[in-house]
Amino acid sequence: MVKLSMRVCVCRPGGEEEWVDSSELVPGDCLVLPQEGGLMPCDAALVAGECMVNESSLTGESIPVLKTALPEGLGPYCAETHRRHTLFCGTLILQARAYVGPHVLAVVTRTGFCTAKGGLVSSILHPRPINFKFYKHSMKFVAALSVLALLGTIYSIFILYRNRVPLNEIVIRALDLVTVVVPPALPAAMTVCTLYAQSRLRRQGIFCIHPLRINLGGKLQLVCFDKVGPQVGLVQGSGTATGAPVRPPHPRYSLSSTHRMPGPV
Repeated sequence: MVKLSMRVCVCRPGGEEEWVDSSELVPGDCLVLPQEGGLMPCDAALVAGECMVNESSLTGESIPVLKTALPEGLGPYCAETHRRHTLFCGTLILQARAYVGPHVLAVVTRTGFCTAKGGLVSSILHPRPINFKFYKHSMKFVAALSVLALLGTIYSIFILYRNRVPLNEIVIRALDLVTVVVPPALPAAMTVCTLYAQSRLRRQGIFCIHPLRINLGGKLQLVCFDKVGPQVGLVQGSGTATGAPVRPPHPRYSLSSTHRMPGPV
């Protein structure tokens, strides 16, 4: 998913066609899409013909989407505004049909990590940091203890100096007070707790590549899935059919209504 390299046909300004590697594509190149379809190596605006595209790899929708040619005079092009005329990287073209001319043409708009697929891969590889209130409060707590340790150190140095205590003992007492007030093992203890939770999850067959997400998962009480197809597909049946218990009609009516398409009002 991260790396996609394939041979594509590019129509040059002189009219000749050239087969190049998809890694050499730049915005502005004119792609000649095969009528039998294929995988899109970049984001492109469809300018001639129409395509039937499967965008399940990006949106999760298994229903094919019809992409039409970009009309003239619509103003500046924007991929989000003109989604019906945009072919996104990583999507599968099921069929391409040409109406004006012999070829289905698309102009490259974005490549690499600038594409929709590249942005998805980039967000997976480099997720945004999550700020928990627990960490914010712990940092404030450590800052307050540091201020308290500084005041206590100044006061103890002043008292020890008045009592004519040797300088080396004053330094030892001051540093000892700092380590007592501000626990230096606090970050290590938090890390050890997270690693221990990760090891317990691993023994249960649950693997976590980002340990900081464990604290977030521990606060979850309800998880709602928009797409249940992948979850249902992973469940293995026993191969035998058993009779379902008879339930009251009202819950069954409620469940069946969630699978109906809304009609015209």
